[in-house]
Amino acid sequence: MKNQKPKQYKKRPLHHVVYQVIARPIAKLLTRKYKYRTLNTPPREVFKQPFILVSNHTSHKDKNFMISSLPHQAYFVATEDIFCNGAISRIMRALFDPIPLFKPDMSTVPVRTMLRRLRGGDSIVMYPEGHHSPDGLTTDIKSSVGSLVKAARCQLITFRLVGGFFMAPRWCASFRTGPVRGEYVNVYSPEQLSDMSADEITELINRDLAVDAYEIQAAEGPHKYISDRRAETCEVHYYICPHCGAQSHIHSHGNTFHCAECGMLVSVDEYGYLHSENDKKPFPFKTFKEYNVWQRERENEYLATKNADDILYSDEGLTLLEYIIDEAKTVTVATGDVYATFDAFHMPAANIHLKWTDLPWLNYNQGGRGMQFIYEGHHYEVFHPTFCAVRYGNLFFRAKDKNGELNIRY
Repeated sequence: MKNQKPKQYKKRPLHHVVYQVIARPIAKLLTRKYKYRTLNTPPREVFKQPFILVSNHTSHKDKNFMISSLPHQAYFVATEDIFCNGAISRIMRALFDPIPLFKPDMSTVPVRTMLRRLRGGDSIVMYPEGHHSPDGLTTDIKSSVGSLVKAARCQLITFRLVGGFFMAPRWCASFRTGPVRGEYVNVYSPEQLSDMSADEITELINRDLAVDAYEIQAAEGPHKYISDRRAETCEVHYYICPHCGAQSHIHSHGNTFHCAECGMLVSVDEYGYLHSENDKKPFPFKTFKEYNVWQRERENEYLATKNADDILYSDEGLTLLEYIIDEAKTVTVATGDVYATFDAFHMPAANIHLKWTDLPWLNYNQGGRGMQFIYEGHHYEVFHPTFCAVRYGNLFFRAKDKNGELNIRY
């Protein structure tokens, strides 16, 4: 039998036509309500050579903002759940062919796909944070991103979105109307990158993508973000009361949230700032950024009081979903209660008893209402509209930390 040559990569002109004729005009139309604008666009010649474009991740609208800003077609890296919606997913794959990535898998298949497309002359767009910000700060990305850029030997373009946090923080159930902008930060040539290590490339990406939403808001205006649901569903991420310390008693409605245990009441204004509305139960923070820092500290204090076998968190009536990408579908596997200890996550209704240390990675989905993981080779997500996945994720990151501390901002 003769040796077969590797199949040659072929560009797909249809994707470039669809991008220019359909995707960009629709994206520009959809982003008008947010007064979206792009700054510092490089010359068109830059986009004629293969590139990896990396951007911070601020909202579910980011892909629309990016397509509005990017004058040249590129392939987006997208999470696997997007590919499991039946006919919609099949149409999306035919017209755009995004690169599927199931973050808890840590598989090298998406990386090989990206490198193959880059070496075939196409370009890639990535959101290396992998999730939206809960507090307005950009999360540091993993060193594997720098390794990918180093291996690709192509241009690196860094792009930063500003205003997206106030438009749609990770935990929100609705969008606010207000200004968002995209900024091309830097273009790095292959020659510049060749002299840098993977860690150095990761460091410059973190530097270029870094955004402090509240710092920019204070310096520039501030800008208004209009909605009548500015606080709604914040308890999906913010679950400890700063006044009485009670957990999972925060409830929200419209522009306010309160603690059902002590009566603390807080409003969120059109600029994203927090205001105490009960003088007898004062709220000590002006921003979600401050609230998040405090909550992480209290989380460590709470867990320090617990024993190894204690049930730390529990929730009722969660749905276990399985993603079957080959069949473009999502199936419901079970519905039941979940609980977690320092060592493991448990869902008895699905016979899942999973040690945190056995997970390669873990990911939040659906604004923090879902937690994605791999168990016995299957791609799962546990979900509920009011599920606070970050509490369970914190246990995973503690288990991965040698000091047993929650030292990662995720």
